[in-house]
Amino acid sequence: QLDRIRIPSSAARLPVTEKKYAEKPSGAKSALDYASKQITSLVKEAYALVKRIKPAARLSAAVIANPQTAREQLCQDWPTWVKEQQIDFVAPMSYTTDQQKFQGYLESAVQATGGIRPIYMGIGAYKAPDPQTFGQQIILAKQYDDIYGAGLFNVDTLIKNKKLWSSPKTYITQAKHPQHEAKPAEREAPPTILYALAAALIITALAIAYKLLKA
Repeated sequence: QLDRIRIPSSAARLPVTEKKYAEKPSGAKSALDYASKQITSLVKEAYALVKRIKPAARLSAAVIANPQTAREQLCQDWPTWVKEQQIDFVAPMSYTTDQQKFQGYLESAVQATGGIRPIYMGIGAYKAPDPQTFGQQIILAKQYDDIYGAGLFNVDTLIKNKKLWSSPKTYITQAKHPQHEAKPAEREAPPTILYALAAALIITALAIAYKLLKA
């Protein structure tokens, strides 16, 4: 996974960026757009390299949940990566305890990807005061066809708080996948048991880690 694949927009004002943009704009409309295109170019190169070495491998990126903020403040134009199919799936870092804000992240991600690539929402378990908070977010995520799964961040929090790391299975069981028509053949259908498998793996890994820490 590509993590922190971004730079602050202030980098566009650096002399070296302005110089490069002036010398060879490469179709960019501004120095900020130029910086963003450089990040996109890096993602494309990484994707091509991964597929050349191991075609079956899947390359993902942890991205800022709000596409506009990602693009304007961090030169991270991840909707373009998806539309140009230069990434296999994205994991928006939607770390918040505000359920309305989380709902907005879900809708923005679905709209930005247009169903071209899967989305796995990043849920900030480390911010949750109780299991119900991020449990509800798992249920919300399951209401969208293009949300294929979720990742709970981070492991340390789940290990230290037994109530948090023992609860995912409960909420995954409660979550209902919406009825929908079959997706086009060229698209991979969301695995219906993904959440259950993810929960089992997470709980097993955390249990092992917890025992090792106690040893």
